[in-house]
Amino acid sequence: MTPNCTADKCASVIPPTATDTLTGFTQGTYNYYCEYHFAMRGTFIVQALPAGPDFVINSSSTSLTIDQGSSQTSTLTISSLNGYSGTVNLTLPNTPAGISAKFLGSSSFSITASTAGSASLNITVAPRYFNRSYTLPIAGSNGTTSHTTNLSVQVTSASPASSSGLPAFLPVIVGIVIVGVMGTAAYAVLRRRPGKKGPRASR
Repeated sequence: MTPNCTADKCASVIPPTATDTLTGFTQGTYNYYCEYHFAMRGTFIVQALPAGPDFVINSSSTSLTIDQGSSQTSTLTISSLNGYSGTVNLTLPNTPAGISAKFLGSSSFSITASTAGSASLNITVAPRYFNRSYTLPIAGSNGTTSHTTNLSVQVTSASPASSSGLPAFLPVIVGIVIVGVMGTAAYAVLRRRPGKKGPRASR
């Protein structure tokens, strides 16, 4: 008896030229084999879908160190990814208490693959505010997609020179002069004070 080898048992499951969409697989390399054709083995790679047009927000510095009662400015760049072209609006959703931030100029930008947007953000710290690190989120949206970048703000104590506008050593010199003047005046008063006279000798 001659076996019938013309029928392909795989043909009823997957046609030889069929394509299929894989769902539930993470990215990576997988091994496969055929249950009927044991010599048919190999590997296939699962890749992520190509990224669509998008944008990204970058800051000129990821962190700033600002004295109490002072301010600094950071530059933000809004760039196109994968050929994005459109308008991006910047906002400050959750500014920490004691810190005020505002855009110096426009906060809305039309960008293309070859043209980026640039924004200036001014950050001011209240006088005598707590010395520690704060996170200032900066959000950008085109109406359908939103991205957020965080700027770290380290608040430090204001130095004597920055808080009073005078050199730090000047108060020390003034104090020494005042003490010296007071000491000289006290010495002069003591010298002018008449002493007690003794009894006169009898004749």
